[in-house]
Amino acid sequence: MTEPLIQDRPAAACCGATVKFDGASPAYRRILLAVIAINAVAFVAVAGGAMAQGSASLGANALDFLADSATYAISLWAIGKSVRVRSGAALLKGASLGLLAVFILGFAIWRAVSGAPPEGTVITSLGLFGLLANAVAALLLVRHREGDANVRSVWLCTHHRSIRPG
Repeated sequence: MTEPLIQDRPAAACCGATVKFDGASPAYRRILLAVIAINAVAFVAVAGGAMAQGSASLGANALDFLADSATYAISLWAIGKSVRVRSGAALLKGASLGLLAVFILGFAIWRAVSGAPPEGTVITSLGLFGLLANAVAALLLVRHREGDANVRSVWLCTHHRSIRPG
């Protein structure tokens, strides 16, 4: 593995304190753009499968890809903003994921009460596709798992996805 770029390392601050990486590097911005694209493509693919199969599981996974795309886009927007704005963006992302979880739970309950089971092959195939998309995003972001609240929230969003299959 290559050594991180010098601009990706924390800079020394006054009085011996360390400044946390705030994402303000061209390399990190390119990575965020790549993971936004990965998640957007995964959203379209999995949402199509969810609609075709009437699957609550795939629907939840598609919404999670959409939420991840939005989370990464907010993070990209917040780069270079004040600490207060970056911290607020991290809180907003956390709250939005909580709301998404409540929506997915409600959709799953509705689907369990009203629907027929979807095709297992489609769910398995799209689940493996989701796992691959999440693994690629995690590999791109693993070097940037430490930093300020905004950078850290990107890694936490990625990490939660990479530890369970789509």
